[in-house]
Amino acid sequence: MKYRKKPVAIEAITFDEFVQYGLEHSENIVNGMPWSFEYKGHPVTHENDRCYIIPTLEGDHYFTPEDMLITGVKGEIYPCKIDIFHATYEPVEDKAMSFGQAIEAMKKGKKVARAGWNGKNQHIELASAISYKSPEGEVVNAQHDAIGNKAVAFCGTSGVQMGWLASQADMLAEDWMVVG
Repeated sequence: MKYRKKPVAIEAITFDEFVQYGLEHSENIVNGMPWSFEYKGHPVTHENDRCYIIPTLEGDHYFTPEDMLITGVKGEIYPCKIDIFHATYEPVEDKAMSFGQAIEAMKKGKKVARAGWNGKNQHIELASAISYKSPEGEVVNAQHDAIGNKAVAFCGTSGVQMGWLASQADMLAEDWMVVG
């Protein structure tokens, strides 16, 4: 069986950015290099000027200028060779919004989604009619004049609009993004 990596945004930095972080957050500087400091709550130590020891879930790993340092979805850190990193990851624009900002974007005609939504093309949008499929498979547009003919609609992987109500988690989330 084959598997595809879920589309999640991760944070990563280069060796030089890591050294700069260490210089700014450590008082233990030897010959212009940070010797030991914490990064994302993890203690790191200087092996030599081209290598730091990074504690990972699999044990200690070396982080060198030929690597990227990734912060995983649970806050874990681990080095990854630059060529593998670029083959696996692509840059994303970090323009996360609150739910209120997402609503304002929808009022301007934008489609929005939570960062963690995994289905292809899943989003919500402001709709003037909510669509559904009849038992015969026909797409039906349900007009709703009583509420100003506007409602938030969820569009799933089929592209059909459905009525949608935000959960408390959705309303309090800060990971809304404009999509499409």
